[in-house]
Amino acid sequence: MNSDVSPGDEVQVDPVEPAPQEGTQDTQEDPASRELSRLRSEAAKYRTERNSLQKRIEELEGAGKTEVEKLSSKVSENEMALADARDENRRLRAQVLGAKVGIAPEARSDAAALLDWSAISDPDSDDEVESALKKLVKAKPYLSGKSSSGVDAGRGGSRSTGQDMNSLLRVAAGRE
Repeated sequence: MNSDVSPGDEVQVDPVEPAPQEGTQDTQEDPASRELSRLRSEAAKYRTERNSLQKRIEELEGAGKTEVEKLSSKVSENEMALADARDENRRLRAQVLGAKVGIAPEARSDAAALLDWSAISDPDSDDEVESALKKLVKAKPYLSGKSSSGVDAGRGGSRSTGQDMNSLLRVAAGRE
């Protein structure tokens, strides 16, 4: 058996012509056997053509699937990039609106991060975001940067002596 043939392949076998017997004429073939031979070769040609077309169809289907998969992957990447851009836009808008609400400049990015976006029915509405920021400042007053007590809270308020730290150090060192 030929090693190039797999179990599903069709094998074309050349018809074996019988040897001429004594007393018969070999000069003229039977018309039926000629027609049979012609039909067999034509059928073999069509089988070969069919097999090559089936392989081509499988190749094209495979190429089409990979192209669809590539496009699907690209769509997913673009959707993720769009979602990231929307989130960044919302955070930046919240920081800008934080200035209107009275949030301290150094706390605006924190306020945008602390904002509960799921509680806002329309995150693209400035009025709703501003209202949510006002509620956040009421819940976390330190975001406004204003001290609720009369204490200096470490801001370096002025002393009644009118001297700065450098002059105090010079006096202590005996240079003045």
